[in-house]
Amino acid sequence: MNRWNALLLALALSAPALADTTPQPGQWEYHIKMEMPGVPFAMPPVTVKQCLTEADAQRGAVYTDQKSDCKVENLKQSGGKVSYDVVCTGEQPVKGHYDFTFTPTSLDGVGTMDMGGQTMRHTMSGKYLGPCGK
Repeated sequence: MNRWNALLLALALSAPALADTTPQPGQWEYHIKMEMPGVPFAMPPVTVKQCLTEADAQRGAVYTDQKSDCKVENLKQSGGKVSYDVVCTGEQPVKGHYDFTFTPTSLDGVGTMDMGGQTMRHTMSGKYLGPCGK
């Protein structure tokens, strides 16, 4: 997975975990489709699998592999819906906004990221697959 895909996945999947429910521990699969206007080729969708432990689920983590210099701001949550802004510092500043619906076994959402004047739009979904190791 390239650097941007990893960053987007970490950003997009960390804040929904703050919702008023916790994810089911076990194997999860995430699908991300990215679109950048003006890019002469379609970016391939990304699929990532992650095993969440009971400890991960209890603290609300949905995806635990990535570290970043990004902060979640303007978090709003109600009735299984979450929206928030993301602000990243570092060598290339990034700002974004996400809207998700979230349950213990699924998530769906849309996000946009502004990376130095270029906007990336992506749609995401995640689903619980079952116990880890299967």
